[in-house]
Amino acid sequence: MTTSNQLKLFKEELLKLQQIATYPYVKNILNNEIQKLAQQIPAQNNFVNYKTQPSTTKILNYGWDQNNDYLEIFLTLNGIQSISQNNIDAQYGERSVEVVVNELGGKNYSFLINNLCEIIDPEYSKFKIKTDLLVIHLKKKSKGKHWPCVTENEKKQKELKDSKFKPSLDKDNSNPEKALMDLMKKMYDDGDDEMKRTIQKSWHESQEKQSKGMF
Repeated sequence: MTTSNQLKLFKEELLKLQQIATYPYVKNILNNEIQKLAQQIPAQNNFVNYKTQPSTTKILNYGWDQNNDYLEIFLTLNGIQSISQNNIDAQYGERSVEVVVNELGGKNYSFLINNLCEIIDPEYSKFKIKTDLLVIHLKKKSKGKHWPCVTENEKKQKELKDSKFKPSLDKDNSNPEKALMDLMKKMYDDGDDEMKRTIQKSWHESQEKQSKGMF
């Protein structure tokens, strides 16, 4: 004989199938079977509690700072001081950090960087909860080393940008004026509209001063 617990399990399985069914004909068949099972299950077992899983929001914006020992990442999360540290899962790698905040205001939050620009010490990295703020302390592997940015991609972009605007005096030590002019031209060619207007204004003012014999 089928027990009430078995009938309850059958009903739960049919409910799951009904949720994923797309054809009305199939849904009707499943619904009829669910109703038949419901009549056979004692009243106290008819209620099935399905807990809705909170949605997960990816955190893309953050602030950062550093000192000799740590690179600090700041995540703004309203009300985070109201949850337990057990709701926060942090995983650290030599060049990565992943943090998941569970059930904060009915939502989950995730934060991930997997290409830190420098190496950290996972064992001594940690996080602290403050009012509306989660602070992640990444322990620098090389104490006192200055990080120019947070990620490897940002570091490469910065180096590329710096190389574009670096004067090539080493290539023409005999004519630094020409090197400076080449730099100004490169800045003009690679710059945005605001940069172009600034260079044009500076060049125009320089030409006016030269024509008036101020140089």
